[in-house]
Amino acid sequence: SKASAEAGTKLQGRTVDVLSNISTVRQYVKRDYELEQLQILTTNKSKKGIANLLYTEKLLLINSAVLFVFALGMFWLLVSEWGKGGISTGDFVLVLALVSNITNSLLFVGRAFNATARTIGELHEGLDDILFPYEIEDAEAAKKLEVNEGKINWQKVKFNFGGVSVFKDFDLLI
Repeated sequence: SKASAEAGTKLQGRTVDVLSNISTVRQYVKRDYELEQLQILTTNKSKKGIANLLYTEKLLLINSAVLFVFALGMFWLLVSEWGKGGISTGDFVLVLALVSNITNSLLFVGRAFNATARTIGELHEGLDDILFPYEIEDAEAAKKLEVNEGKINWQKVKFNFGGVSVFKDFDLLI
C-alpha cells in the first residue's frame, strides 16, 4: 500500500510540475523527455497499483475460502442433525440465516481491513515526507528569530539555459 501511494504521489507531483511549467517545457524542447518521464511514472504507478490489488484480492480470496469452509461445515452439520430429527426446520432456517449474516459481516470486515491497510500505506508515505529531519538546526544558544516583515528581492538576475539567455537584468520584488 505504501509503495502504491508513493508511486501515485510521484506521478501526481510530476504531472503538476509538467503542466505548470508547460511553456518552459515547450520553449526548451523538453516535451519528449517530460512525456517519457510521465510514462515511466504512470507505468510504475500502474504496476504498484496492480501489485497492491492482487495482494488485497488474495487476502479476500483466503477470507472467502475460510468462510466457505465454515459455512459448508455448518450446513453439513445442520442437514445431518435435521435428518436425525435433532433440530426442527425452524432451527435449520434460523441457523442458515445467521450464518449468511455472519458471512456477509465478515466479508465486510475483510474489505474494511484492506481499505485500512491502503490508508495506512498512504499515511506512511505522507508522513515520510512531512517528518523528514531538518538539514539545518539552531545552535544551542541561538536567539529566537523575530520576523517583522518578509520579502524576496531579486536585482539584476542573469540566467542562461542551453546557451540561451532566459533572464538578463531581471528584477523581482515580492
